[in-house]
Amino acid sequence: MGDSLDTVPFNHSWYETLNGGAGLFALAVAIIFVFIIIIVFIIRIIQLPRLRQQVIDDFSVVDNTRSVPTRILKVIIFLLLTAGLVGVIYFNISKMIYDSPKISVALIKNNMMAPFMLFCNGEKRSLKYTSAEYYPAINGISESAPIDLVQQFSIISGKNGECQFFNGTMFLKPISDSSEGTYSLSFIGDASGIIVFIGDNNTNMDWTLTIPQGNLLSNVGVQVLEGNGGTIQYTETRHTDLNENVDRSFQISVIETVIIEPALNGTRINVTIFEPRIVTNQVENPSITLADLFSNVGGYLGIWGIFGFLFGSSKMDPFGFVARFVFIKQDREKLLKELKGDGNVELGTWEKEEKEVDIDTKTSILSNQAEFKNLLSKYYVETDYYEHAVENV
Repeated sequence: MGDSLDTVPFNHSWYETLNGGAGLFALAVAIIFVFIIIIVFIIRIIQLPRLRQQVIDDFSVVDNTRSVPTRILKVIIFLLLTAGLVGVIYFNISKMIYDSPKISVALIKNNMMAPFMLFCNGEKRSLKYTSAEYYPAINGISESAPIDLVQQFSIISGKNGECQFFNGTMFLKPISDSSEGTYSLSFIGDASGIIVFIGDNNTNMDWTLTIPQGNLLSNVGVQVLEGNGGTIQYTETRHTDLNENVDRSFQISVIETVIIEPALNGTRINVTIFEPRIVTNQVENPSITLADLFSNVGGYLGIWGIFGFLFGSSKMDPFGFVARFVFIKQDREKLLKELKGDGNVELGTWEKEEKEVDIDTKTSILSNQAEFKNLLSKYYVETDYYEHAVENV
């Protein structure tokens, strides 16, 4: 799947690029969630001055717990990681919008889809249709019931004279286990020889040209049979784009040519065409999808663990966005209930354990309990939410 179309124009299918309905739903939910978070944050910042100051402190460069060289290095690495994150997001979104699709190749059965075929006798000459049948198998033609193709033929006049045109869209092939069949065709021409064209069955084809032509991915197979016809076989390659449009390309090879006696009213030309059992299907896939983008960004965010390794983690903070900005009153009351001993937490537990510890050892480490509290507040524990809850008793 590593191949890609670097120079062939294609149409993006955003439905496929965004991982279909599931991806669109996930993207919509994510956008709504982020929008709600931002709105709640802005409202609470406006309502509560304490939260405004806390946000200012969180983004303040003043940090007296780190040396100047450490703080400088921390800022540099933070900016580099942030720039890298922006670069990763930009690179992935750019690939999603502009990159050529990846191509996957599969072999599929040649069921249902018949090609267009054009049979010409040469410039300024005419070719008359006499009979045409389709057999659902290559071997054992006589045992298969043929399908009459008379309704699928019409006349097209162009650079190659008056030609017989077979309309593949009007012929629904029978489903067969072999998924291959044989066209047995008979014509009367003004002269010996016949030109066979096999091409795509879409509206982009121009069958009046000397060499009929479709779009960039619809090559027409061409073969000239000398004499009174012969047997040919074609191969087919299909290209399915992101919008599930199918373009078909053909190549023709000659198995044998046939010489027969000319008819009284012209040269009889018989053509037998073997179709392939298997065709090659090239399928376009988005160069990068929404799921790939999230995966790549998430993988890059893992690098931010290096930042924590170099400069340590932040203070422990059990009170998240919901407690701080949404259910402020409810979570504060729950905290106070536990601190007063009405819940599962007992305030006296720490003091009881302290009596069992060597008092002299504790005193040698910290001069008093106030210093211990300041140390915890400064380096380890986020006490802002606790102090705010106690103050509002």
